[in-house]
Amino acid sequence: LTVNSTLIRLHQEAANRDVAAGLEACLERHPEMTDIQMAFVSLRPGTGEITAMVGGSSFRKTQFNRAVQARRQSGSVIKPFVYLTALENGFNGSSIIMDTVYEYRDPQTGAVWRPGNYDNKFRGPVTLRNCLEDSLNVPTAKLVEKVGLEAFLETARKAGITSTLPPYPSTALGAGEVTLIELVNAFGSIAAGGLRARPRLYYSVMDHEDRVVLKTDPEITEVFSIEPCCQLTSILQGAVQHGTCWRAKVLGQDVAAKTGTTDDYTNAWFVGYVPDLAAGVWVGFDLNESMGHGET
Repeated sequence: LTVNSTLIRLHQEAANRDVAAGLEACLERHPEMTDIQMAFVSLRPGTGEITAMVGGSSFRKTQFNRAVQARRQSGSVIKPFVYLTALENGFNGSSIIMDTVYEYRDPQTGAVWRPGNYDNKFRGPVTLRNCLEDSLNVPTAKLVEKVGLEAFLETARKAGITSTLPPYPSTALGAGEVTLIELVNAFGSIAAGGLRARPRLYYSVMDHEDRVVLKTDPEITEVFSIEPCCQLTSILQGAVQHGTCWRAKVLGQDVAAKTGTTDDYTNAWFVGYVPDLAAGVWVGFDLNESMGHGET
């Protein structure tokens, strides 16, 4: 047994050295992977016309387009679709949710999930509006249980989230991976009063004689009624006025927005809109490393 355990340890040490050496060689070939990165997208709600796109900090260093190719955990920026589901099913901004200790036990594995709020505090009874403005985790987990996990996932899909979200309660707090363009387009569906448009990069392509050789038309689908979208917009405007998105007040407009941060500060998101423009930004490392404590 002693000999076997020694051999196993030596094999593990050798494997670790190989992995470390491989990673070091990869970083030598691609030093841009150690740089802080970002992505940005803006588009027109209701038509899907992309007005700006940035795929990274330097096209010269890397042509990987993080706006459309990178799937990252969404963090709290996915929460509005939990609340939209609730608003479509009889809840309103004044509905009371208890911000108290919550546990979810997986019926298959028996594992217990205990979400906590960002500040590790509980507030007791809070309104649905306050929950989203302050991005409270525990009441959101309770809310998704009330409205139904499948209903929330369907709302996100209808809004424009095309990535497959895992069917777990933690997805409502941002455990699922999405692309930036999906999020911006989904927020655009709310901004457009429930009209989802497929994102499009161009109107038409013409040849040297100005003949149209390729053309795109808007692909628009009504996915939500306008009333809950207007209610959600009002709440997200509150998130800017006196919630987690307060820095957006500097824009001087009635912006509706949501921030998102993932565990260990590996991803930071901001997605927002005004009536005629939806935009979003992601910041993080390609290697999914922490940006540092408090880097939201």
